[in-house]
Amino acid sequence: MRVYDFKEHARWEHFEGKGWQIKDTLPELAIEVWTYFSGWGSRKNEDPPKFVTHVSGSIKGIYLSPTWEEAKDMHQRILEKFARGIAE
Repeated sequence: MRVYDFKEHARWEHFEGKGWQIKDTLPELAIEVWTYFSGWGSRKNEDPPKFVTHVSGSIKGIYLSPTWEEAKDMHQRILEKFARGIAE
């Protein structure tokens, strides 16, 4: 069901069992990477809600994925990219 009400979304976000979250902290780079289901679809068209991977801290980025499997893969690829940068 599509709902564009921020209060309704906030209630949904705090429901137990919503889950679908991965979070990694890389203190040596001062960044955090976390992936979750946003619950928001596009307000401009009928695109469905997406899974979001955020990179925050000294490096910033937001990546969208249509499925949880693709989002987990994106999360892992980002971590591997940063790990290669630390090793070099």
